[in-house]
Amino acid sequence: MLEKLGLCLVLLVDVSGSIDGSEHAMQTRGTSQALMSEPLLRAVERDGMAISYVTWSTDAFVDIPWTVVRTRGEIATFAKTLEVVERSSNGSTNLAAALDTARNLVLQSPSCSRYIVDVSSDGSHNSQGDPVISLQLLNALGVQVNAIVIEDEAEVLTYYKKLIEPEGFVIPATFDSYQTAI
Repeated sequence: MLEKLGLCLVLLVDVSGSIDGSEHAMQTRGTSQALMSEPLLRAVERDGMAISYVTWSTDAFVDIPWTVVRTRGEIATFAKTLEVVERSSNGSTNLAAALDTARNLVLQSPSCSRYIVDVSSDGSHNSQGDPVISLQLLNALGVQVNAIVIEDEAEVLTYYKKLIEPEGFVIPATFDSYQTAI
């Protein structure tokens, strides 16, 4: 029987039309660097982690399916893989599709003590589906959803705070603060 992991983490990275090349690079590089932070590395070595990477815009794409990491080397390999994932789309901002994809991943995930979905975006939902319902379905599974709002656009920050808080948290991020925020 497989041992329960400490954390199952789904990374949802916005690749919609409002994300320019430098913002996309910031998300991938910042996420990769954040995965190599000492506190996270210690947690991985102690409890293990499953991680999945999803890019989203009009549709969501599972670029890296569940990957179990238990060592510094395994998480370093995962982090390096993030940096070479090609941008899959640049359509609208369909947060509902992203959250629904995360829910499907959670339903197929390894057994974990905690489940977290981290959304990275610079825009509010502007496509089909209802992100409120999608979020409620994730929360009903015991999943914490957080958001990193790129470039601290006030209206987008307010949108995510109203949607996600108090069950999760929302952090604004700039080019200089993204790695710390994630």
